[in-house]
Amino acid sequence: VVVAVGEKTKQVKIGDAVLYGKWSFGVTDLELKGEDHALMKESDSIGIMPKADCSVDDIPEMKPIGDRVLVKVDATEDETKGGVLLPESAKEKPVSGVVVAVGPGKDDEEMK
Repeated sequence: VVVAVGEKTKQVKIGDAVLYGKWSFGVTDLELKGEDHALMKESDSIGIMPKADCSVDDIPEMKPIGDRVLVKVDATEDETKGGVLLPESAKEKPVSGVVVAVGPGKDDEEMK
């Protein structure tokens, strides 16, 4: 849950639950008053979640931040045309899907 924001923050507000990459280069882990926090730019957040303590089931309700797009990825084939079952490591990575949600885009300052 967001506990503080800077003056130029455009989409994220105090109290929002956000999804972010824990091991992103722009995230700094901090401990404040005995509690774990993460310091990051708004653009390092992936999306605003519908509530705190979300699960995978809540991801379709996420509001992407910036120019991000949430895509439901098309399923890949589980077996070859010859009937051989494929392990996860041998499946092709999907390259298509359906757009579920889009962020508002970047503003003119971010585009420069």
